[in-house]
Amino acid sequence: MNTVQTILFIDDDGSTLELCTIICERAGLNVVTLQDPTKLPDLLPSLPKIALVIVDLQMPYVSGFDIFALLRVQPAFENVPIAVCSAHRNQIGIVKAVGFSGFIAKPIEAKRFSDQMIALIKGEPVWDWGEA
Repeated sequence: MNTVQTILFIDDDGSTLELCTIICERAGLNVVTLQDPTKLPDLLPSLPKIALVIVDLQMPYVSGFDIFALLRVQPAFENVPIAVCSAHRNQIGIVKAVGFSGFIAKPIEAKRFSDQMIALIKGEPVWDWGEA
């Protein structure tokens, strides 16, 4: 990748956002975080070009599935990979059926996380449900 890529992380857990940001920034990726998913519609016009969206499935008021549906109708996000980062491994079949680009189980594995982000940005699927 020649230009710096930006990832949008949407998760109601601040510690997850902080960890993901640290890992990705060390790998040379830019990160935009959103802890309150209800603010996404207001944030959309001010976002930089996003190369990848990572979203939690279960958040207050708005689910990861809701976020997926909202983003897919936005022209800027038509072809942007959207993946799940969640502890809800039992939802992986639904996540695949809906059309997400991947699934990364929580807790994330810091040693592999940046490589997984880069793979998703390149359009490669990542289906990592971690240890059961």
